[in-house]
Parts: sequence; structure tokens; C-alpha cells
Amino acid sequence: MGHIKEFVDRRVQETQKKTFDDRKKRAGQEKDKRRGTTGAPGAARKVTSSQNVRIIPNESEAKGLIDQLYQTCRVPSASDSICNLIRHLTERLFTTKDTPTTTSQEALEYLKPNPSGDGKIAAAATSAKKRAREAVREDGETVAAQRAQMLKRLKKLVAAFVSLGQETVDEQAEKEELQDGEVLLGDDAGANRIANIIIDESGNRVMCTLLRCLLSAGSVDEEDVVAAEAAAEEEGEEKKRRTEISRVDMTKKRKEEEGKKAAAEFSALMQEDIQGLVQMVLYCFDCGAIAKDQNTAIRVLAVIADHGSDENRKVILKLIRKNAESPIDVITDKHVSNVVLKLLEKYRTKTVAWLNSQLLVSKAAASPVSKKGGKKAAAVAEEEETSTVGKITNAKELLDLIDNPMAGNLLQSWVDDSNREELFFGLLDSRAHLLTLLASKRGNRFLTRILSVGSTTSGADSEGAEAGIPAFGDITTETSNLAQRMLHRMLYPGGTAVVASTETEDEETIAANVAMTKKLNLVRMSMDKQSNYVAQKVFGLIPYVAKHQEKEAMALYKRLQEIFDEHDATEGGRAAAERHAAFTARQEERRLKGYSQHVGGYHNRPATLATRPTHAINELALSTVGCHSVNALVSAIVGANIVVADTKGSRPLDVNPILDHIFKQPAMTQALLADKSGSLVIRHLLKIATATSVTAAVPALATALLKSIDHSAEQAMHTLMFDASGNLLVQDLLLAHSKNVTDPHRYSLMFLQKHIISTNSGDASGLMNVARNPYASHVLFTLLDVLPAKAHMELCKLVKPHVELLTVHLNGRFVVEKLVASSADIREVLVRCFAKLAKEKGTQHVLLTLWDALDERAAKDLLHNTLLPAVKDLSCNASGSIVVQKMIQDSQQRHEQATRNNLPTNVKATMCLSVERYLNKIDGLKATLLKDFFGKFVVQVLTSSAQPIESSDE
Repeated sequence: MGHIKEFVDRRVQETQKKTFDDRKKRAGQEKDKRRGTTGAPGAARKVTSSQNVRIIPNESEAKGLIDQLYQTCRVPSASDSICNLIRHLTERLFTTKDTPTTTSQEALEYLKPNPSGDGKIAAAATSAKKRAREAVREDGETVAAQRAQMLKRLKKLVAAFVSLGQETVDEQAEKEELQDGEVLLGDDAGANRIANIIIDESGNRVMCTLLRCLLSAGSVDEEDVVAAEAAAEEEGEEKKRRTEISRVDMTKKRKEEEGKKAAAEFSALMQEDIQGLVQMVLYCFDCGAIAKDQNTAIRVLAVIADHGSDENRKVILKLIRKNAESPIDVITDKHVSNVVLKLLEKYRTKTVAWLNSQLLVSKAAASPVSKKGGKKAAAVAEEEETSTVGKITNAKELLDLIDNPMAGNLLQSWVDDSNREELFFGLLDSRAHLLTLLASKRGNRFLTRILSVGSTTSGADSEGAEAGIPAFGDITTETSNLAQRMLHRMLYPGGTAVVASTETEDEETIAANVAMTKKLNLVRMSMDKQSNYVAQKVFGLIPYVAKHQEKEAMALYKRLQEIFDEHDATEGGRAAAERHAAFTARQEERRLKGYSQHVGGYHNRPATLATRPTHAINELALSTVGCHSVNALVSAIVGANIVVADTKGSRPLDVNPILDHIFKQPAMTQALLADKSGSLVIRHLLKIATATSVTAAVPALATALLKSIDHSAEQAMHTLMFDASGNLLVQDLLLAHSKNVTDPHRYSLMFLQKHIISTNSGDASGLMNVARNPYASHVLFTLLDVLPAKAHMELCKLVKPHVELLTVHLNGRFVVEKLVASSADIREVLVRCFAKLAKEKGTQHVLLTLWDALDERAAKDLLHNTLLPAVKDLSCNASGSIVVQKMIQDSQQRHEQATRNNLPTNVKATMCLSVERYLNKIDGLKATLLKDFFGKFVVQVLTSSAQPIESSDE
């Protein structure tokens, strides 16, 4: 049977490989057919580009469109031209985005058939790219003149829109000021013109495009600024890159600076006109020129709410309040709800306050009115009953709104500290309501949002945040009490004590409570794809409770352990092990009686009890989804210890009962290390052990945790290094130990001698195996970063005899590339084999790194003794041609930068000139290269300032 199975497996593998090869061959033929490769079937049908090209109007067409703006912006074809013109002008003026464009005449010209009958398809893209290359070579005066011309055209376009509603501005200036930002109604020709544009589908698209481009011009996102500063700081700490800033990068940087300057100037000059245009649009909604049911027009409000100022958003909120017949109709409307979402994002405080007053019923209105009191009490009751119209009065209405596609997202954004308690305890007052929420995706998201109590400070510890332990801000007593009530309700869904309720409740109620408790089991929720986020938020409430209610936090944590133990005894853990032991006993009994061993499928196969989860924590840790809940639970408990660390006489929560299930059983620990999900748990624990906030507040816990992880990983280090997920844990270990203040290199040196260098044979066989493995090589990269200089040199001596072999290897070449800058021995070997390696596939980056790392003398020897004599052979080779091209481009960039900054040139900067003189010196050499498929690209790079090429030869 074994030989038959082996034969079948081999045939299956052969069939799969044949199918894969056939598909790859057919895909290659189709690609060659599209590219027009010689010899491919259908090669005459060539597609030059599939990039969309924006057709913009020329000078005369743009003048006609602007002069007749009121008519043209409502015509579909003309409105598309106006939108393209607006996007083109704003992109070229204020951003670095450069979408390929062409004029309408060029597009028609390229669509004409040629004499042979073939059509020219997508040639406009080629023309656009050609103009882009020419624009790079333009001088500063030409670029400035073009920008001034585009800015003038954009101002004229804005002025044309303002003039359409100028009558509105004049009349409104003559009217007296009214309260609350309201304006008088009346017949207004200017408002009617703007309203007609907004109501029309084509005109609305033009207005939205114009407002979006104008309002976003010159605006700076704070997150982008922070990210840019962090990137600049990180770039400063890194080593010098292989090449200087390229020509295109410098052009892009110059465009960014000019774009910011132009945006600021445009915003200062046109601020009055832009705000006037926005006020015209809002006035059209306010004066009634646009009907309430005009859904198309509401898109303009969404654009203003997203990109406008707070004053504009204030007016929009007033318009919604004025025109809203019912608040529930507002949040369920497809168009208006999108505007409210933008207001919740950009104008949150006032918008949330309005929604609270409109959707939630006050306690006075919700409470029953006493029959005593006569007419006055009856009048109050009638008024309160009227005030509840259109509001969420019961849980069914709230659940229906949560499940609504439009209102669901809005309600999630609406939830915050001002309404969280009312929603969770007032409306969702039954356990059945929680089950209803957990049954749907939108319900889980809403419940997750409600359970997100508290906020974190902006200056959080980055390591602690990665470990799931944010830097908690000032936790108030109210927040702690609310978190305690929420956590108590989620941990006791069937009541505080089911047994204690037997005297007051019947058996059916008790049975229902028990069933409800099982359905709301946190272990089950932690393994569900949707509900696990709710479980993580439940665990995250523990630190907030522990801040001001330490005893309650201890009791709730104890209850949480009981839930895991109950699940362990009834469904998983020990119960599963006992069921499996009984199954194994039955199988043994059947074997003794002579029955077949095959029973059922994969889940009925026997397995050793040592590798099965023995507790609910282990079961969650080995689950693809549950592992994240385990991480959240440990982070919450450690976070609670950090919160109460400064309190005198406090008793921190003991995290050891959870960690014991992970580290006390060696077989289970090894199973976690070998599992993809279990490895995530171990890595998360390692981040906790090295987080600054943990080491400062609870150093004993951090030390014990790091020691346990080291001991467990050391027993399976070789396996982890060569594993797809295990190598990530090893890298984290190396980085964690490198942060040790007392001896940062102790662990890395021990790791090098024990797991990288082969001590048995005295050679570098172990190092070669690691360097050529796709996973272990990443461990070596990290090790090279943390090793001291002396050990780094010893490692380079071991690699030196194998440099040529590693350079042509798929994974080994990255190791060589990392060692080039720091080792003269490695550079010497690469220079000696430069011509040979340049013709090999995938060596380009290594050789270019070598060229950048060489000093002046070594670079001169490589150029005159190796590169120039072999330039013909290299240029006519597929891989060598890329090497020569990139070296020439690097030299051109260095030479241009030196010329611009009046700096002296060196060999690397004049390398392109040396190659060009060498090609001109030898008769027929340049002509030979031009006739070769790969050599012609070298000549083109020398004779033109082409864009840097992207190497596809990996």
C-alpha cells in the first residue's frame, strides 16, 4: 500500500505541475501577443498603453466654455471638459500628481487610420509621456510662465462662477443682518442660476469638482506633516543610499515646493471669491431655490462639509435641522446621512449634541406621569409625548436602525461618552438585545464602538502601543464606574448569580438565563470572526475599572477566569481531551476485536493528548481568530497593573494564571511556537516584556516573561529560524535583547556562535544554509544590524570565499548586498568578478551597491580595467545592459548635481562621459550596439536624459 500511495502522490504532483506550466505558457503567449513580440501569434496587434488619458480643452475651447458657463456646464460633454480642465489646473498648480493629458485635436488626430488601414490606439498616452519628458528639461522661467498662465485661467473660471450669482451677493449685502445666520427668502435671479446648475446632474458634477479642488488647495493635513517629519528623521538615521536624489525626485520635490507656494498664494488671493461661491451655494439651499427632495444637490453639501471651514459646516448643520421633518428620516436617507457623516468627522461636538437631543428621549419624557395634578400634569404629559415623536424610544427601533445600511455607519460614528451609557443601559436593557447585535456584522461593530470606553493620550509609548498597552490618560471616576457596569453586564449576562434567583424566579426563567449565559460565552465570542472584536473590547475595560475600583476589578477578573474554566470543563480543554481519550480507547478496543482502523474523517483521527489544547487559553491561542483575543486579554491585565502601580497598598492583578497555560507545559509551548497563530501570541508577549511602560512599572513581570520566552524559543531555535512565522519571533528576540542597557551584544554573540556558525566542522556550512534560506536569511539580516563591529568583521571573513555563489543566489544576494558597504574584502571579490556577475540574472542591485561603496581609486580601476573593455559584451547582454544603464544614469545624476551646486566632479560623476568617449573612439562600436536589442538602450541613455528605468530582471 505504501508504494501505491507514493506512486499516486507522484502522479498527482506531475499533473499539477503540467497544469501550472500550461497555464503559464498560455499566459506568456497572451502577454507577447499584446506587447507585439516578434514571432508571437497575433503579434501585429500591438497595444502601446492602456493608461487612461484626460482630454482637456485648448485655449479657444476653454474660452468658449467659460464665456458660456451657465449653458455649457449643464451639457454632459461640455461639463466633462470643464471638470477635466479644473482637475488639470489644480493638479499642475497645487499637487505633484501628473495625469497624462491630451487635447481634443490630438485625440482625434491619433484616432485617424493610417494608409495601411491600421488604427493608432492610445497614442495620446505616448504623446503625453513625451511632453512630460520635455517638461523636465524646461528652464525655470518657462515653468513659471506656464504656472502663471494656468493660475490666470483658474482665476477666470472662478470669477465666471461668482458672476453667475453676483446678484445674490449684492442683494444680500443690502439686507439687514438676521439672527442665527438666517437670510430672507425672495426671488433672486442669481440664486436661481446657481440652483439650476446644482440641481442638474452635469452641473452638479462641475460644481462638486470645482469646490473640492478649490477648498482642498493649500490645506495641509496634520497627520501627513507628522508622517513626513517621522520619515525625514528615519531617513537621516539610515546609512547613505546607493545613489543621490534622482532627476525625477528632484523635479518632484521642486514641484511640491512650488505647489505649496502657489496654493498659499491662490488661497490668499481668491479666498474672498471662494468663500463667496460657497456662501452662494448655501444661500440657494437656505432661500428655498433648491427643493428638499433634490438628492443630486445634496452632494454639494457633502463636499463643503468635507473640505470647507467650520463656519460652513455650522450653516450646513442648521440647514439640516431646519429641513429635517424627522431625525430618523435624516439618518436613514441615503444622501443626507452622508453629509451628517462628514459633519461627525469634521464638526463632531455640535453634531453629536444635536443628534443626542433629536434621537434620545430624556429621562423626564421617558418616565411615567402621575395621574394626580389635573390639567397641568396632562398638558405636560401631552407635550412630552409630542417630544418623543421621531426619536428612538425602544430597543427594537434602535436595532432596526443599526441593521439599516445607511443609518448603521452613522450610528457607529455617533456613539461617544455623551450617549454611551444611555444606549447601552437604557435602550439595550435586555440580554436578548445583545444576542441580536452579536448575530450581525453591523451589530458587532456597533457593540464594539459602545464598549470603547475612555481615550488615550497623544504621547503614547510606541512600544507599549504596539503591545496593545496604550498610555492611559486621566481616567475619571465616572469613566471607571461606567466601565465597571459594562464589564459586569458582559461577564454576568444571565444575572449576577443564577442559583441565588431560584427563590424569586421559576425554572423556565432560570433555564433561559443559563442558556443566555452559554450563548454570550466570551470564549465562543473570542473565536468568532465578528464577535472577537467585542470580546477584545470587553477585556480592554479591565484597566479602567482597576483605576478607581480595585476590589471590583479583582472580582471581575476572578469571574473571567471562572468563565474560561467553565468552558474548559464543558466544551473545550479538558472536556475535549477526555472525549478524545474515550475515542482512542474505543479505537483500541475495535483493533483488538479485529475491526477496521478507519472510522470517520479527519476529525476522528487519534492524536496524542500532549499536543491537544488542555485549556481554553491554549485553544484560543491556537485559533486563527482567538489568538488576538488572548493578546488583548494579556495586554489588558498588564495595563491594569500599570494603572495601579502608583497607588499605595494596591494589589496588582495576577497574570501568571494565564501565562502558566502557555509556558508551564513544554509540549504545549512548542506547539504554540510551531503554530502560526500561537507564534503571534508569543511575539505579542515579547513586545509586552520589552515595552518601556511595562519595564518601568512592573519590571519583575517583564524580566520573568522575557526569561520564559528565551527558554522556550531556545529549545526549538533551529526550527524557528527556517520557519515562515518562526523567523519573525527570532528577529524580535534579537532586537529585544539588543535594547539591553547593561550588555546589548551578549545575546547576539551567543546566537552567532551557537546557531549560525557551524562549530563541528569549523567551516561556514551553517552560515551558507542560513544565507540561502528564504526565511533564515531575514534572521541573518537582523543579526547583522545588532552585532558589534568585531563580530561583523569575522562574519565577513567567513562569507568571503562564498561571495560569488551567494551573489547569484535568489536569497544570498541580499546578504552580500548588506555586507558590501562594511567589508573591503567583500568589495575586492566583487570587483574581481564584476564582468562575470553582471551577466547573471538578479545581480544588478548588488553591483550598483558595490559601485556606490567604492572609493575614488577603486572606482577608477573598475571603470578603466573592467567596465570599458567589456562594455560591448555587457551592453549586448540582457542583465549586463541593465547594469550599464543604471550606472550611466547614476553618473548623470551625480554630474548634474555637482554642476548645479558648483562642486568638483569625481570618477563616478564623469563615468557617463568616459563611456561615451570610449564608444566614439572605437569605430563601429556604437553602430553595433544600436543594432543589438539590448545595446540600443545603452546608447539611448547616453544620448538623452531619459527617465530612470525599472528593472524587471529580478
